[in-house]
Amino acid sequence: MHKASKSTSKYAEILGQIEDVHSSPEPEPEPEPEPEVNQTPAAERSGPGQGRSVGRPKGKRSDPNYKQFSVLLRKQAVREATHLLDYQDRGQDFSGLLQKLLDQWLKAQQKKAH
Repeated sequence: MHKASKSTSKYAEILGQIEDVHSSPEPEPEPEPEPEVNQTPAAERSGPGQGRSVGRPKGKRSDPNYKQFSVLLRKQAVREATHLLDYQDRGQDFSGLLQKLLDQWLKAQQKKAH
């Protein structure tokens, strides 16, 4: 380490200390052992009949059979329908109600066409 003499500035002393630190060899860190990787595919790790049980169930947004649409509906009608669906507590949501009504309409149109 450098000792500051009266003729050197405090900055030269600091610079000398920094040079001493950078010039001394640092011990090489020991390589960390690699974590064990389970090579078994996920399908084989879960037992037979065991599906994906962790986390939330797959929703409509991530289901490729569904597409989100924007429609204009009267606020009061949506409020009343949502309230009735909640009150009936049958597990059907507003989206399910609209899907059911659309399917019924399509079925009726197909009957008319034949």
